[in-house]
Amino acid sequence: MKNIVLLIVAFFTFLTCPAQVGALDPAFGVNGNAMHICTTDYFDFNSIRLSDNSYLLFGNQLSHYTADGNLDLTYGVNGYKPIMIPNFGGFPKLQADGKIILAGNSNSPVTTCALGRIDINGSPDPSFGTNGKATYTGLDSFQFMDISPDQTIVSSAVTSGNQLFKVYKVLPNGSLDTSFGTNGIVDTKVYPSGTDNYVLGGLNVQQDGKIVVSGYVTHYDVGSSIATYGMFVVRYLANGSLDPTFGTNGISIYSDYLFGSIVQIIQPDGKIVIAGSSYTVNPLVFSIDSMRFLPNGALDTTFGNNGFTADALTNTNSLEINNILLQPDGKIVLVGGSTNTDQFLIARYTTAGVLDPNFNNTGFNLLQINNLSFSHYLNVYLQPDLKLVAIGNGYNSSTNLYSTVFSRFNSGLLEAEGFSKSEVGVYPNPSEGMVYLDNSNSSFKTVQVYNSIGQLVSTQTLGVGSSVSIDLSSYSKGVYLLNFQGEKGGKSCKVVKE
Repeated sequence: MKNIVLLIVAFFTFLTCPAQVGALDPAFGVNGNAMHICTTDYFDFNSIRLSDNSYLLFGNQLSHYTADGNLDLTYGVNGYKPIMIPNFGGFPKLQADGKIILAGNSNSPVTTCALGRIDINGSPDPSFGTNGKATYTGLDSFQFMDISPDQTIVSSAVTSGNQLFKVYKVLPNGSLDTSFGTNGIVDTKVYPSGTDNYVLGGLNVQQDGKIVVSGYVTHYDVGSSIATYGMFVVRYLANGSLDPTFGTNGISIYSDYLFGSIVQIIQPDGKIVIAGSSYTVNPLVFSIDSMRFLPNGALDTTFGNNGFTADALTNTNSLEINNILLQPDGKIVLVGGSTNTDQFLIARYTTAGVLDPNFNNTGFNLLQINNLSFSHYLNVYLQPDLKLVAIGNGYNSSTNLYSTVFSRFNSGLLEAEGFSKSEVGVYPNPSEGMVYLDNSNSSFKTVQVYNSIGQLVSTQTLGVGSSVSIDLSSYSKGVYLLNFQGEKGGKSCKVVKE
């Protein structure tokens, strides 16, 4: 018992006040930012994170950055390599085998949709399409893309004039999957008649193979000049049929609610979150908007205000949302920018759809970095150490060059220090009450909970190879020590009750 008390005292003596959640991490780069001035005709507009936690960035070339946000000068020529397939910088997805799928277009002999597959060196994969590229007639360019659990590739695009949108499914060799829709393609209009104009916002493939596509539509009834605006979400079965268990015959439409620069993510519980930005006039106010749908396509009324959120941001005269991330604790991170006011944006919402007051005190952080203009974040990642990394770019008017920007933020999530991922999982951390312990890969038999003054407040038996929960909801906010014990000894970690 004496050893345990000494451990607790040492543990809580060691704890220091962490950096503010949502603030830049001063240990990263220079004051939380790592910047690199791009070459004359180059700037990055998308990225993927590789298995070694480095980053591959895509523009009209490839560039490789370390986990610290530094350009890898050993990659290619001074950190850059050409993409050997032209017009393929957008929407990269990393396959399980480490190869990269790119969506774009081919302009020879005519402009048409295309997919490409490369390795991390930018070289085409000869096993995909023709010399690493596969083209598909009928549309100008793919807009969104995801990889299915069976490694088929699903892409979407709108037709010329935006009158309808198409979803394509492609086999791993680049050929259309003829078991999907009609010869690998599904045409969709969310209204059965009239004239539509579509803007797509996102595409995800669920673990069960179902496909979710979202966006907004401007609709005119037959013979009418009055427009109806609305957000839509469509879910397809893996074979391309509209999913009858979702919305009305596979489609959910919410009229008179409209936002742009749409991003989309699917939660582990099957709920669908879409987010973007909108504005009002007189006065001109921009806001972050979002909606959450239940797995059956109905609005989740427990999210925000009956399923919707709209949070105005002051001191901006433009706003775009470019990417979305779901944290392990279910909180939602959005990144983008206010390009007219030269500000990068990161924001976080709670699971209830409210701007997280623990994140930079306001739920968002607008940053001006090194006097860059046209500034925005394009991607966001959660590092293995549970810090947030946002990647974007901005323009330096004094040099007439773009700069790539990496920013790292404190997420407030804590690691179960001392544990490898093959031992005990402790989540969410911080927690508002319930903490779940995944003991499936360890032999610990008990867990003791101590408060910050070393008092034992709870003891619980762990079943070997099982998952259990600890209810901290009746305890005061603060830091707690979980002390795990088993036949081979013990380990400890900290959790935070919010």
